Amino acid sequence: MADLTKALEKKFFHGTERAAEKKRINQRKDQVLEEILNRRVIIKEAKRQKLDRTEFYKTRTEEYRNGILFGTFVQKVIAPDLKVDEEELKSYYQAHIAEYTFPEMVRIDGLAFSDRRMRKR
Repeated sequence: MADLTKALEKKFFHGTERAAEKKRINQRKDQVLEEILNRRVIIKEAKRQKLDRTEFYKTRTEEYRNGILFGTFVQKVIAPDLKVDEEELKSYYQAHIAEYTFPEMVRIDGLAFSDRRMRKR
């Protein structure tokens, strides 16, 4: 029950109180429980087949660990020293303005329905 409660709390960004008021928790609990069970079954089966001892698993785990370490290094060592002033920001924006504009919009002249009743909605 504790795992289910924690997983449900993670699913609702604005908290479970608001979700409970709108009766959304009951709608999601089956899905969340199934996700928990699937994760546990997959882990148990992977251990049974000793997939954690394969070269593929070891390589992927090492790549993930290196990615986490590098990201932490960038946040702690490099990012604090980066300072961008207003002028630099404006000049970059002007030089790359095409990347920040919306594409041309398309206008629809009409819609076709397979059933005349659909048109009245």
